[in-house]
Amino acid sequence: MFESVEKAKKLLEKDEIQKAFAMFKKLAEKGNAEAQYQLAQMYVSTSKGVSKSFGDHDKEYDLWLNKAAAQGHQGAQADLARRKKSSWFSKTVTTDIEKAAAEEAERKRREAEARAAKAETDEKKAIEMYERAWSKIEEKDYRTGVSLLEQAASQNASRETAAKAAYSLYTLAIDSDYDVPISADKALYGMNRAAELNHAEAVQDLADYKEMAAKIGWSLLDVVRHTIGQSKKR
Repeated sequence: MFESVEKAKKLLEKDEIQKAFAMFKKLAEKGNAEAQYQLAQMYVSTSKGVSKSFGDHDKEYDLWLNKAAAQGHQGAQADLARRKKSSWFSKTVTTDIEKAAAEEAERKRREAEARAAKAETDEKKAIEMYERAWSKIEEKDYRTGVSLLEQAASQNASRETAAKAAYSLYTLAIDSDYDVPISADKALYGMNRAAELNHAEAVQDLADYKEMAAKIGWSLLDVVRHTIGQSKKR
């Protein structure tokens, strides 16, 4: 089931307390500030709250309220501001906010490291896929080679590799040295995709094709199809 704060709120309105609590808790643990705030409220609510079996209410309330406040949630910050008016509580609240902010910063740091590691792994895979594609093409296993080029062109981990793979789909289609069965549609996709990724040659080629299409009144696809046909006659 797809979780969202709105779904959890609707469950709460229907008095499906445990389901709402579980959804808020899952979202809160993922760092959703609104879910953290709503979860905190459930620990202190008399009508929409949870039983003592769900933990120390005061402790959990402070934990989630501070986490939400640390992320800039206005409701949570307002609640904490009201509580700060009690001088005996001020020091505790300040410490909790700092702790929650530090925990949130650490969570974001770990997530950033995980994303960076994944990006590095994905980039290596993309490069390997591109190199394997050309290896298959040289072996005349065109079907596998083209399929790998399409996969490499569609990924976003390495824009440079994706651009080279996409442009290869176009150049192979018009290269008379290779008898690679690539359709005009696929060749045009490759040129467009490569240009989209700022491949210099693809950008220039696309501009030339558009100019030619405008002059003779053809569609861009028809110009590419004609170019492929002419190249195969050489």
